[in-house]
Amino acid sequence: MNQKILCHFEMLVNEKYFEFNFQPGITNFEDIYAALEAFKKEIDVLQERALEADRKAKEEAAANESPVVEAEVMA
Repeated sequence: MNQKILCHFEMLVNEKYFEFNFQPGITNFEDIYAALEAFKKEIDVLQERALEADRKAKEEAAANESPVVEAEVMA
């Protein structure tokens, strides 16, 4: 059976639960900080995608709400 010992951190921020863990003895503090920075970059990408999707949804909603102007032909 494979078993691992982990350092496990749990944190409650703004009533939201977050976790982070790593293997002691294998990782050093530089590795941990590098992993946290990589997570930050991934979160930035996810945030940008969410903002872009929100902008797109708002644009589509605005386009659907705008009245269609029909031109009258005068003879």
